[in-house]
This record gives sequence, C-alpha cells and structure tokens, in this order.
Amino acid sequence: MRSLIITIFILSISITHGLESYDGSDLPPSRRDETPENYGTHDSYSAQALAFVERERNAGQQQTNMQIESSMEAGAQSLYNNCYDANWWGSFDWTGWSWCHEKYLITGFWRNAWSFDRDYIFLLESAKCCAGDYSELEYLQVSLPQGEGWWNCPEGFFFGALYRTGAIWDPNGNSLANVALMQCRRPRSRPRKWGECVELDTSSTWGQISQGWTTCPDGYYLTGMYRSDCTALRCLPRWRCCQISPPLCSVNSGGCDKMTTCTNTDDGKQCGPCPSGYIGSGESGCKDVDECRTNNGGCDKLTDCINTPGSRTCGTCPNGYKMQPGDTPCVDINECADSNGGCDPLTACTNTFGSRKCSDCPAGFSGNGATPCVDIDECTMNNGGCDLITRCTNTVGSRKCGNCPSGFSGNGETKCKDVDECMENNGGCDPLTQCKNTRGSRECSACPKGFVGKGDTGCRDVDECMTNNGGCDRLTTCTNTPGSLQCGTCPSGYTGDGYTGCQDVDECRLRNGECHALAKCTNTPGSRLCGPCAPGYEGDGLRCSDVDECVRNNGDCDPLVSCVNTPGSRECGECPKGYQGNGAVKCLDVDECSMIPNGGCDPQVTCTNTPGSRICSECPPGTKGTGYTRCVNDTSYIDDLVRPAKIRITDDEVDAQIGREVGQVYAEYNKMAELYSDDIGVTPTTVTDEQSTKIANDVATAIITEFAAKAAAANAAPPPASNGYGYGYGGSSGGADQSSNSVRGGGGAGAPSSGSPLSSEGSSAVTSDPIKREGGSALTNTPGSPVQI
Repeated sequence: MRSLIITIFILSISITHGLESYDGSDLPPSRRDETPENYGTHDSYSAQALAFVERERNAGQQQTNMQIESSMEAGAQSLYNNCYDANWWGSFDWTGWSWCHEKYLITGFWRNAWSFDRDYIFLLESAKCCAGDYSELEYLQVSLPQGEGWWNCPEGFFFGALYRTGAIWDPNGNSLANVALMQCRRPRSRPRKWGECVELDTSSTWGQISQGWTTCPDGYYLTGMYRSDCTALRCLPRWRCCQISPPLCSVNSGGCDKMTTCTNTDDGKQCGPCPSGYIGSGESGCKDVDECRTNNGGCDKLTDCINTPGSRTCGTCPNGYKMQPGDTPCVDINECADSNGGCDPLTACTNTFGSRKCSDCPAGFSGNGATPCVDIDECTMNNGGCDLITRCTNTVGSRKCGNCPSGFSGNGETKCKDVDECMENNGGCDPLTQCKNTRGSRECSACPKGFVGKGDTGCRDVDECMTNNGGCDRLTTCTNTPGSLQCGTCPSGYTGDGYTGCQDVDECRLRNGECHALAKCTNTPGSRLCGPCAPGYEGDGLRCSDVDECVRNNGDCDPLVSCVNTPGSRECGECPKGYQGNGAVKCLDVDECSMIPNGGCDPQVTCTNTPGSRICSECPPGTKGTGYTRCVNDTSYIDDLVRPAKIRITDDEVDAQIGREVGQVYAEYNKMAELYSDDIGVTPTTVTDEQSTKIANDVATAIITEFAAKAAAANAAPPPASNGYGYGYGGSSGGADQSSNSVRGGGGAGAPSSGSPLSSEGSSAVTSDPIKREGGSALTNTPGSPVQI
C-alpha cells in the first residue's frame, strides 16, 4: 500500500511540475486532509501539520519501544542478536530526528522501492538498531557536508540518529541535501577508535530499484556513508562498518605495569602508581628498589640483607647471638646459663663470644662434652669376653656374662656345648615327622600331605570332604581317609566318575526317552519327564490314548448337530434344515415367517415360526386348498353356475388365463426359493410329485372359479357338458374330451381334474428349476422326479 501511495505521489509531481497544485488525492483517506494547503508551506507548517507529524513519530516510537521490550524479554543469543527494527515510516517524512533507542547503534537501513526516477529520501523506512556489551553512550551531533563526500562519525563513534529538513510533499525537501545532521554515539569506557572496519559496496543493494535491507555484517556498526554527486536516496554507494573496540584494560591490562591498576576512562585508560618499594610509573613500568645496597638495608652487620620485590629481609643473627625486637643489633647469648649450654651434665660449660666451650667427659665415658658422654659398653667388643651364645650385660665400668641358653650345657664365662635333642623321644616331634638336631635346638619336619599342624606340636588329619566336597563331583559322596579322600560313583542318569565330573545323560535322545510317541519328552538332571500328551489325547506320557470329545457335552458341538470323534479331535456336523450357523459354534433357528413373505404361506393364512421350520394355518372359510400352497374359492357350485349359462370359452381366453395363473403361482415359489438361497444360506427345497400335482390342481381350481364368475355375470349358454368340469373350446387343434376329465388343446393349456398332473403338452409349462427358468416359462413335471423351488 505504501509503494502505491509513493508511486501516485511521484506521478502527481511529474504531471504538475510543482507541488503547489498537489491536492493529496493519492494519500490514504486518513491523510487526504493533511496536505500542504492545510499545513502551509514547508517553511512554516500549521499547528495541525505539526500535530500530525507528532502523532506519526509517537506511533513509530511506540512500535519501536514494543520491539525493544520484546527483544529484551526474548534475550539475546549473542550481542548482535539484541537488535530491533526502528520504524521511521512517519518520522523520516518530516523535518526532525529519526533515531534508535538511546542505548542502541545503527547497523543498517531498510528502504522502499522507487520508480520513474523519483528516488526520494522519505523512502528510507526503517533502521536496524543493535546494542552491544556496554552500559552508557556518549552522544555527539555532527553536521553533514553538502555535496559529494563522506558522512563520517569521529573516530570511535557510530551512527545513532539522522535529522532531515523538508517534508514529504516539499518538491525541494526530499533529497540527500535535506539530511542535515546526524547523531554519533560512542560507548563510554571504550577507546576513541574503532575496531576492525570493512567498507561495503551498496550499489547492488541500496542502489537498486527494489526494496529491502542493507546492513553491516554481524558485529559491525555503521560509522560512515559516502555520498556521490547526485541527491537521490540511492546515491550512497559505499558504507563503512566498524566493530566496537574492546575496553583497553581488558587486553593485557591496557599496557599498564602488571603491579599497577588499569582504569578504563572515556579517553581510554589510566594506569595507577607503582607500589611502595618500586620506582617508575604504571605507563613506563615499575622497577624494584634494592634497599640492601645502602647501609646493608638497615640490618645488623652480623646479618645478611636479602632484597625482595618491593622490600628487603634481614637474615637471622649468627649462632651465639640473638636479635632484640625490631631491627636491632645482635646480642651475645650466654649459652651456659641455659641447660649447661648444651654440654653433658658430667662436663663443665665455659661461655665465649658467640658460643661456649664444654670440658671433656670423665673417665669411663666416651665423648667430648659438647655431645652426651656415653658409658663405654664392654659388651660391644667381642661380647665382653663372654661365650658368644650367652648374653653380656654392660655395667658402669664393667660387664656381666649370662648363663648358657637352653640346648647347651656349661656357663657363659667358660664354654657352652650343644645338646642333641633328637636322641630322646624323637626330640618331641610328631611321630609322622622327622627330627633334625640343630645348634642349641632341633627342627621337626612338616606334617605330610593330608595333615595339618606342625611337627613339633602335632599333625592332625585333614577332612578334605569338608571343603567343596573334597573336589569330588557334587552328585557323588566324598569319604575321608587318613591323609586323603575317596570319591563315590556317579548316580543313575549320569556318566563319568566322581573325580573328573558327572555329566547328565539326555534320555530323550534315544527312543523319545521311552515316552509315548504322542507325548513330549523333557530331559531333567539325571532323568527325564514324559508328557503332556498331544492335544486330543490323555495319559501319563508313557501311554497316550485318544480322547472321545463327543462323549462329553457332545464335543461342545451344537446339540442339533452330530459329533464325530477323530484322532486327537472331533468334527461337528452341519446345522439341520431350518437353522443357520456353524455346528462347531452355534445353530440359530431361521424365522421363515420373517425371512420371506409370510414364510411362503398363502397371504390369507397365518405363518407361525417353529424350531427349524414354520406352520401355515388352514385356509379361511369359503376357500379350499392348503395354506402351504394357495387358498382358492370353493368351486362346488360351479355346475349350477356354468351349465345354465351355456358359456363357450375360447382358446385364447383359456390359454391366457392359465398362463397368468401358473406364472403367478411359480413367481411366488421363485421368490421364496431365492430368499431361502440368498438370505438363509440353505439349498432349495425339493418338491415331490404329490406336491407338484397339488400345485397344478390349485391352479386349475383358481381358473375354474374365475371363469364361473364370468359366466354368472354374462348369463351366457354353457358349452357342451362333460363328464367332469372340462370345457370344449375352439382352438386350432384342440377339442373337448368327454372321457379324460381334462381340458386339452394344441395351442392352449388345460386345467386337470382332481388328481391329474399338469400336462406338459401346453405352451405354458414350468421347468424343473423355476428359479432359473429360461424362455417361455414352460412347466415340466416328470412323474417321480422332484421339482426344485
């Protein structure tokens, strides 16, 4: 919509060659009364025009604030992601500032499309505003040069807002010359210089006719735009984008000496002073002062002065001197005043400067007095003259020899002689061990294998069976023997021996473990299990016999069907006639009275459903026949009605009437048979010869009744009398037969007398399958053969 308004506006300017005649007809309805005629010229706008501009700016600023809040609420994945689109749609159409939020910098612009070579500055619609990791900004207003050249912010500053003059309808107020000021912003506590900069060639984006964004790369902000020698909005073919320099103190302490502090300032950074004990400055570097070079650093001359970073340390006073509190001279110590100066108590201590002197130890002691005087131990030399196997005890000035030890005879002063203990009672060793004489004693050999203990205290037999069954297989018995064990044999069902291990025998691998062929053999440790028998069989697994499922509850077959036992199972017969379903599940009675019209009974009678069949009631009074076939009017009075009337019945009438009646009767049978076949799912019912004859007689009776009624009505003369109820008629090849009790005709059909089957000579016969008749619906009934219905 905005593009359409701009296009119409440009056309208006092109046609009128001036904005004095512009009436605002191309503006939206809400802005048509806000034209130059209402607001005055671009130099002096009316209060209404200024109010409109303020509304436009407030609307844009409100949308901007909403975008900022949304951006802050969503959080930024990176510093550059904390951006929003500032809406300049209204603000950059009029004189005044268009800006980013106070803590944001411009990274790009969105421009609208231009046409008809009218590329005005009000087509700048939005600014991309992004915030970095800084807290405050410094603001600087810069006047933009007129004509070709760079619109640059000072070093370290970035675009934050633009100020334009003129208005959207001002013919002289919509070029780059009307962009008069820009607000540059610099993050405080950052150097007054840019980080890395790139220069963008925007001629293929900003300079094209289509609309869209032109932005700096991620992490870069706009610092300059180059204006060429034209005044259209597209004439900004090069942009400079720079990164924000990090705080100087964040990199290598801003170059300050590491012992000083670095403070970021608006102009860069400031280094603190060198600490005490150093000379120089934080900018040039701090150098340690060697205090020991002057007057030994104030330390006593008997001590060492040790220079340290920023200070000095005085060494300790030499031995024999002590230092008073503070850096005071060293004072001689009278060592003899304390614990005899460290001399042995048996000697004398004499104090000297810085030390003391101890006298010699008295006779009978070794040492020099400065160290302890030690009594001379005569026993340390050749055992004091005592026998080497006796104990020499030192005494003051002498020694004492002990007695000879056990196993020796004699005394320490002379000589000790060894005693052979094995000569008596095996030296006290266990009889299972050997005694070996040693100097001053004897040794007993170890207990033999299978025994525990020591030879000198006694050997005890080890019961190996107490631990891990003596190493025998767990299925065997372990019997302890003196010094050893014996493993039993493996139990039945296992191979091997108790020493090497018992392995289970899989009995099922040979002749199915002697289980029945229809039973499952399962190997078990040392044996096997037989069974169960296969489904349909019973037994203990060693013997399996077939189960007669039919004995119990008819083998779960329906009670109406037969159950036949089979090896391992049973078979259920089919459901009987009049039932439907599966004998193995359930046989359901068929309600013939509802499945086919009146159960196939005559419509005049009642059909009563019975299990597996149905019952048709008798024909009503005044009719004869059976409800299973058809009820017709009683014809006992036909002689009285027909003979006096002397009606002659033509062949065509008889033939037509018989055809209609036979067709109607068999149509009902057809319908019944189809319903049985389709809805009940049973085979068609078989009609016997007797039933076929009964059907034919019912048809003939119905025909006679019909014609009797016609004769009575017409009161015509009857045809020649016959022996029965037959009538002669004129036909091409038919005539009256007085003896056959039937009516025959070559081209027609006759109704038989009582007990006579329907003739097959007529043209209206029924086939043996009335359900699937083909051709003229001929009725055929061969004596002795059934008719399918």
